[in-house]
Amino acid sequence: MIKRRIIITGSPVTDVGFRVFLLSLAETIGFDKFFARNIGINEVEVFLEGEAEAIERFISDIKSMKPGRVEIGNIIIEEYDGEIGSIESFYRVLSSEQLSKIIDVGLSMVDKQDQMLGKQDQMLVKQDEILSEIRDLRKDLRSLLDDRLRKIEEDIALIKARLGLKE
Repeated sequence: MIKRRIIITGSPVTDVGFRVFLLSLAETIGFDKFFARNIGINEVEVFLEGEAEAIERFISDIKSMKPGRVEIGNIIIEEYDGEIGSIESFYRVLSSEQLSKIIDVGLSMVDKQDQMLGKQDQMLVKQDEILSEIRDLRKDLRSLLDDRLRKIEEDIALIKARLGLKE
């Protein structure tokens, strides 16, 4: 068994599910000891322990099976003599990180929904104001038309009276 530290650079390799891909690949190959973390915007650091052939397959599969959005730039492989946790412990850490991201996204969506509801409330208030203005205009118009019609009817009645016409 050998241990390796692998630095993978690319664009993008963070915030695109790349570590989930690496975990799945490590599980498929059969690594018991595995850890991966983001160390920069476009870098992921991987620690693993296994047979040399398994590590070579891991590197090869990273290049050939990478997720669609990921472009691998460079892979640096170094010997490593530190401790590497179990793949299960990494899975728990990664799951916690992912759940935290999901919560952040959910809270962000709730905030945006609150903002949208606030804007919708403002629009409804404005709509109510406009409807009130339209009702007032209709009342004013009706009153004006009623007055004009009454005046026309009065004028017609006067004209008929002068002409000696009966109503």
